[in-house]
Amino acid sequence: MPMPQRVLNLLLALVVAGTGGWALSFIPQMTAAGAAAAGVVEADDSACRLCHPVEAEEWTASAHARSLQAIQGRAGAGEQCLPCHGAEAFLAELKKDARRPALEQAQHGVNCLVCHTAHEERTDPADRSQILRLAPDRLCATCHALERVDLDRRPHHNQQQMYGGGGALNGGRFPSPMAQLGVTCAHCHLPVKLPAGEAKGRPTRGHNVGAFQPGREGQPDGCTYCHRSFTAAFLARDIEQKQATTQKLLARVERLLAEKENFKAQPQYQRARYNYEFVLGDRSLGFHNPLYASILLESAAEALQQLK
Repeated sequence: MPMPQRVLNLLLALVVAGTGGWALSFIPQMTAAGAAAAGVVEADDSACRLCHPVEAEEWTASAHARSLQAIQGRAGAGEQCLPCHGAEAFLAELKKDARRPALEQAQHGVNCLVCHTAHEERTDPADRSQILRLAPDRLCATCHALERVDLDRRPHHNQQQMYGGGGALNGGRFPSPMAQLGVTCAHCHLPVKLPAGEAKGRPTRGHNVGAFQPGREGQPDGCTYCHRSFTAAFLARDIEQKQATTQKLLARVERLLAEKENFKAQPQYQRARYNYEFVLGDRSLGFHNPLYASILLESAAEALQQLK
């Protein structure tokens, strides 16, 4: 029977510790040499996983860990997808390095090195601000944001615009209350782990990166660490009700788009379709910004009804 990856990682970490750390300095050199030979930016996070097996196991279970596989072999995918789906291209873009692999040559999806600076890159190991490559909100928005409005392209990964309440057509500006309070993606999608984090004097976050809803057994809770005056059941119902409202509006606009398809060449129809797809592209069913989602869908329905 093969050894579980977590056990293997722990054993490797013990080996590293027993060598006084020389193995850690050797591993990045080996992977960097391999990357240089391939003509791409180094993006192998094997060294990270040796000493951070718990975080590595959590990350491996997340959708981000499968980001590269999600596009390789997929119709329409190309090198333009790699800066968000591949670690080599992401780091090349961030470091303004021209070297990046072709889609079929990419080896690493979103991994530790996309979000975190390696130890040897930090000028001051005691400065915790150097752990992340960018501030948390900027780091997520590097990929989860629209570059531009394009009526010929379905909005893709437009979470920043939905959360910030802008970026769609004829929608005005309606930032989410959470965004106005400074709540970042990490607060909800990398929920605090308790009680171990508080016992150390500072909260530690999980690395699953998912849509965590309160009250679900076997998963972290991304709500009640901050919303402690509410029960998990109350917060779960609140999420369900907001998403149900969005789903009804989406269904209404979808029916109108089908009914008014004869007008699809008209700008009014195209704007309504774009706003409908904008809400779909966010993939939170409106929960990132319920008010903005409702405004976009209701205005889309009204515009479509006027087409005669």
